[in-house]
Amino acid sequence: MINSEAYIEQHKDEDFERLIKTKNELVGLINDLEKLILSKDYNDKEWKEFPKPDVKYQISLEYLSKLCLCMMEKNKNRVFNEYMES
Repeated sequence: MINSEAYIEQHKDEDFERLIKTKNELVGLINDLEKLILSKDYNDKEWKEFPKPDVKYQISLEYLSKLCLCMMEKNKNRVFNEYMES
């Protein structure tokens, strides 16, 4: 996994529709990690990998927070541009 700044750098130039898809994929991953963490099944193969699910979860939440900020900015620009074109 990479730091959240590098993650956003990879996605910042995507159009708004692609950012929505990226966000939905990330939310799906977060949901899966929450299920695993709450199950406390430490025999699951995921717990033998690096980084561990709880670390992946924390990093994924950071990605999501940065991605949401990026999406807010893109949406603001998108709405402004649509307004100016009308």
